[in-house]
Amino acid sequence: MGKNDKVYDNNNLIDYVNWRGDLSFEESPINKIDLAIFSELAMLDFNEILVNDDISIKEARKLYFDCESCKKDKLGLILPDSILLLFKKMALSRRYQNLLLSDYLEIVSEEEETQVSSLVIKISDVMRVVSFSGTDDSIIGWKEDFMMLYRSPIPSQEKSFNYLNKIMDKYSDSKFYVCGHSKGGNMAIYSALNLDDLKYKKIIHIYNFDGPGFPKDFINDEKYISKLFKVSTILPQSSTIGKLFEHRETIEIVKSSKKGLYQHDIFSWELSRTDFVYEKALTDVSIKVDCKIKEVMDMLSIEEKEMFVESSYKVLSFTKAKDLRTLSERKRKIIEGFFKLNKIEKKAVFKPLKSLFSDKLVRKVFLDSFKEFLKINKIKVDLDIDEEIL
Repeated sequence: MGKNDKVYDNNNLIDYVNWRGDLSFEESPINKIDLAIFSELAMLDFNEILVNDDISIKEARKLYFDCESCKKDKLGLILPDSILLLFKKMALSRRYQNLLLSDYLEIVSEEEETQVSSLVIKISDVMRVVSFSGTDDSIIGWKEDFMMLYRSPIPSQEKSFNYLNKIMDKYSDSKFYVCGHSKGGNMAIYSALNLDDLKYKKIIHIYNFDGPGFPKDFINDEKYISKLFKVSTILPQSSTIGKLFEHRETIEIVKSSKKGLYQHDIFSWELSRTDFVYEKALTDVSIKVDCKIKEVMDMLSIEEKEMFVESSYKVLSFTKAKDLRTLSERKRKIIEGFFKLNKIEKKAVFKPLKSLFSDKLVRKVFLDSFKEFLKINKIKVDLDIDEEIL
């Protein structure tokens, strides 16, 4: 087995950088793993770093970890801290350290009800990657995600399209990969498919890593269908988040080492050589839970969906928390906030949740996720739960 045939012991993105890090993009062309890595890079807060364009990853790493206001220890309640280690490894590797970062954009606005960030990675004079971030730790970012239930487009989709359009004007001699993880994958598809035909020709491919799909009227529009040959969505075998809404593009299924919602963590996706390890199909649990979610959503009117989102956000706003980490420390306030809702608002929140969690498989997914959380955080709890209760 030669060097280029290595199979990883731990099978994740960091192992890939450890192994491929000494090979330039001329020696080993860009692949899906590289693009998954760039999707995670967009999750870092470069506001204090990318003040000027064209900063190498090596230089950006030094500036980032010297920065007083940058999040260097914890990225939030749900974002894997592995992103920080990945960034450090990239800055030390021949493959990534001299790549140039530019055009960082971050908008987190309660007034505009949006959260979006993106950046450009220069691979060569004629190739760039536009990477959109997933949802961060901000409460408003999560509210905007749920707005997809009743509104299309949402603000971050519009801002992502405007961003990509301007980037392609700025670097008119380049061709582009467009990518993102989670919500970022949805932004990547939306922004690219809305480009005019001349600009779309400059898109090499679009990669959506476990990001949700779109409403039926969007994905069934002939002008979008004709562009889907450049779109790939990659889902873990028990995907929940990436299965939301509708997909018509090519879908590939990868193997994850975790359970439940933690399969959404891209660092759990197994890989070998320069590609992911693939599964033949989604699990029955993923398919059935997705059907249950769609069933619950279909029974709600647009007005009921909006009321569900606005009432839920009203509860969270009562805590005055701006992010999930702070919110997790104010659980009592969440309960108090719920009881401050009026009767109609309480029903709007309770009705869909009751319908969803009446399903045994939905409860199992959340239990598996909780067990995974305890395992990751090395918390020992007796969870002797009778399967019949589920």
